[in-house]
Amino acid sequence: MGILNKIVQSLFGNSKGNKISNNANVEIDKIKNYINTESYDKYMIYKNSSEFPNDFVVFDFETTGLDAKTENIIQIGALRYRNNEKVDEFVTYVNPQKAIPSNITSLTGIKNSDVKNAPTTSQIFPEFIDFIGEDVLIAHNADFDMKFLLNSAFNLRIKKPQNEVIDTLSLSRKYIKGENGAKLENYKLPTLKAILNINVGSHNSADDCFVCAEVYKKCKEKINSSFKLKKNENIVVDDKFFQIEQQCFKIVKDILLKNNKSLEFLKSTHVGNYYDIVTFYTLVRIKLKGKKQYILSRYNEDEIKRVWKDAVCEPATKSETGTTRILFNAPDDLFKLEYFIIKDFDHNMESIEIYRTNVGCGERNVQEYLSSL
Repeated sequence: MGILNKIVQSLFGNSKGNKISNNANVEIDKIKNYINTESYDKYMIYKNSSEFPNDFVVFDFETTGLDAKTENIIQIGALRYRNNEKVDEFVTYVNPQKAIPSNITSLTGIKNSDVKNAPTTSQIFPEFIDFIGEDVLIAHNADFDMKFLLNSAFNLRIKKPQNEVIDTLSLSRKYIKGENGAKLENYKLPTLKAILNINVGSHNSADDCFVCAEVYKKCKEKINSSFKLKKNENIVVDDKFFQIEQQCFKIVKDILLKNNKSLEFLKSTHVGNYYDIVTFYTLVRIKLKGKKQYILSRYNEDEIKRVWKDAVCEPATKSETGTTRILFNAPDDLFKLEYFIIKDFDHNMESIEIYRTNVGCGERNVQEYLSSL
């Protein structure tokens, strides 16, 4: 065995019947020339795009499970768009070097025989990183795919991708409605595909990428048309609130990552006039619209000022679910409440376990919640 092959095998392994990628030299150069100095938690943080470009890459991973740290990619799909038209694609099975669970095969149609002779993540991932380049990345429930992307890149010691990200799940919840403007039952890709009359399969990376791109273009079309139809301040204000909400969600996510907390249950929603960031139970509640903008807290003013001495507080009304209003100036205010966010997160996680154990339908309801993410 040549010296190069020994190096490649020691770095990437060599499953029986599989050949090392022709791009092995590229892989080795990428790995040996970069020393990762960022912590894992910092590496896993990415930036959401504040723009809606015409040039982008849509991507989707099929995986052996939900946890990026313990599960593996079994298929990569990515479509490159220029001026909203598909110009290139990157689609491949990936050998996860472990058995594919039967429920994953049922969901995706991908069998162990499909991936047996496919390249491993270490063999194919540098090529995927080259393909996405510096384009804005678009995915449906983007946080799931970004976890696998960044975790894989980190493990391979690839320089952290700096691509900005757009999540079509969040966009579709805001811009795609059912009859009479009603919310959809859910915003999964098969549901959106049916609503938008998109005729492709599902749970195949390439097909899911195509559907995701069509959802993105439909949302962007609605965003653009709303500005054309209503050139007034209300549209600008609505967009401003949407951007603030995205920033708040990102900050809470960063706080959780910094403190080694799971993002499994994290999502956002609107409850009446409030913007809620939830982990099954409400974690952060913010009122952005109206005369006053504030964070609604269950803690009293004295407790809050021990953590944030300059906080401006007032009592919550009797109709509000909370004790104190903390006047809101900017999304960065949430960093000052990190102590309470982590404390409430831990409380929510404990409450979920109690609910699962002691309520008959608890486990089913928790799983339904997770499947809605």
